[in-house]
Amino acid sequence: MLALVGGAAGLITVPAAPALADYPVLTTALTGPAISGVVPSGQAQVNQCHLPKQFGMLTVQVQSVNRPDGTQLTVNYGGLSAGQGVDLGAFKLSGQSGKFSTRLSTQAGANDNIAVMQGPVVILSNPARWAAANC
Repeated sequence: MLALVGGAAGLITVPAAPALADYPVLTTALTGPAISGVVPSGQAQVNQCHLPKQFGMLTVQVQSVNRPDGTQLTVNYGGLSAGQGVDLGAFKLSGQSGKFSTRLSTQAGANDNIAVMQGPVVILSNPARWAAANC
């Protein structure tokens, strides 16, 4: 910005704010169809409070997944619909529950899709937009 003060031109500088996440903390419920009469549930959270230094940490927790202990489930993120994104990694069930965490390689948004899958089958996904909160 250039300002004239008393006939003399001076340059006024304003420091730029660091790039921050539009959605610092995102959470979403995970749901899926019943498996032998048991409805699976879960939640996912992306904590982006350390942007721009590092991308967000994704944590997924599931319960009531009516599959045997040791069943491997994959977390799939992004894509146009559930299960069409990128596989981020896998975890194993114990007592019909499980947990998975990883650092994302991109900034997360409120409309991103997430799915917990067994092979090509979507077990749980987020049917709604992620809820945003501050750090």
